Amino acid sequence: MTPEAMRQAEIRWLFGSSAPAPEHVQEASPRRWQVVALTEGRNRNGAFYSPEVLRQSLPLFEGLPVVAHSDRLSEMGHDETVYRPSIPRGRKARVVGFLRCPHLSVGGSVLSPGLTRVICDLEVTNRGFQPFLEASWKRIAFSIDGEGESVRDFIDGRFLDRILRLTKLHELTLVSCPAGCTRLYPAC
Repeated sequence: MTPEAMRQAEIRWLFGSSAPAPEHVQEASPRRWQVVALTEGRNRNGAFYSPEVLRQSLPLFEGLPVVAHSDRLSEMGHDETVYRPSIPRGRKARVVGFLRCPHLSVGGSVLSPGLTRVICDLEVTNRGFQPFLEASWKRIAFSIDGEGESVRDFIDGRFLDRILRLTKLHELTLVSCPAGCTRLYPAC
């Protein structure tokens, strides 16, 4: 099977076909993954998360579905039709897996020391995504689709939406251009 034929078979299987998984997909190695799901501070959407908000939101991450709305990394993002049934159905979503064992991690790098992050294990339940994750993990990021309470506040010289608390999380979406510092990492 040519590489392009393999890719097309994966796409048909992952996004809408009831056909069995292609043979090369079933042979994928089951690597364990960790996700940085949320990081303290401001993001590109103008939201500001405090360490306390991250701490209070931990229970919301347990069992949260991780979803892909496209088979192309460059097109990955939220699909407004998933939780808003009044909008005509768009792209077909696939659950990649679920978040498990959420916990806080305080640390960072030379550029961002001391940041608090929500770290979770990713339980991959759709084995067809394992090859995609293996090939693209350095470029995969996430975005939270959820609800909460916020106030407009002046923080670090700009007006931001200070998140007071998260009340409900719908999904963690695979995206190519995240608003925050989210990442996928191979688990140690």
